[in-house]
Amino acid sequence: MPTNSSSNKTLLIAITVLLTGIVIGGTFAIGINIGRFQSRNESFRQLRNIGFPEDSLIPMQGMGRNPMKGMMRDGRSIAGEVLSIDDDSITILGRNDKERILVLGSGARIGPPGEMQTIEDVIVGSTIIGFGEPDKDGNVQVRHIMIVPAEDNEE
Repeated sequence: MPTNSSSNKTLLIAITVLLTGIVIGGTFAIGINIGRFQSRNESFRQLRNIGFPEDSLIPMQGMGRNPMKGMMRDGRSIAGEVLSIDDDSITILGRNDKERILVLGSGARIGPPGEMQTIEDVIVGSTIIGFGEPDKDGNVQVRHIMIVPAEDNEE
């Protein structure tokens, strides 16, 4: 009988170790998924706070914690300092000190939803983010422009 009791203890220890591994592994997997969800929400928090429409926020690989930088890398958006303003376009100084023209189409919106602004609200020297599609000439046909509040420009 002593061998049977020893064998039962070994089996009980093996089952305990296996169940502990399953619980720890499951907890780890759940934690990873929660972290991914929180990270994605945090990445877009700054853009949500200034009122950018949710349907335009598309996660990108390697975006990190600064959505402004990640959005510029995507090629569907551009940010920079306003150099000049015309009736249907805004020239900005973008990345690598390159001048880019943001062309405002007929449906282009400026400002956060509920607080829509006009091109007169854009000031030379301010920072804006334009979201749209690049055209064959290298300009960006924007569908939405966000004016970055002055206090956010100083970060």
